[in-house]
Amino acid sequence: MRSVMKKFVSIRVPVPVPLLVVVIIALLAGVILKCTAGTKPFRDFSASDIAVAALEVKETGAGTSINQDEIRELEGLLHKVTIYEEAELDKAFYEKAVSFEIWTSDGSGVGSCTKIRSNPPYIEINGQGYRAKKKPCEKLRDFGYRIT
Repeated sequence: MRSVMKKFVSIRVPVPVPLLVVVIIALLAGVILKCTAGTKPFRDFSASDIAVAALEVKETGAGTSINQDEIRELEGLLHKVTIYEEAELDKAFYEKAVSFEIWTSDGSGVGSCTKIRSNPPYIEINGQGYRAKKKPCEKLRDFGYRIT
């Protein structure tokens, strides 16, 4: 009995080291990707759903309504916005932010308003601040400056 037990205990299952390394790297890559991926809150936003859009540049005090051509351009810019974790926004953010107010309609006459403020690398959506991908926020801010 003892010799059988000894043989059973001494059996080693070889684990191919390269396979183990690949599995560990894949798991780490998945964790890193999940932590840095972010979300696109406006990916389903459509210019055809927008009834009215307005813009205000806090720094200059300028404001304007946004026409249909500009709404289509705004749609493309919003599709590229990527947000990460929530962030506390300070006074400096609000002083230089470009604000958009977008009214959408579902066809029933009942609309909803989305308020967006952009000052890279942060964005505020309906009062909640987020750290965001810098380039899309810069383009959104530059768009605001250009059309006012």
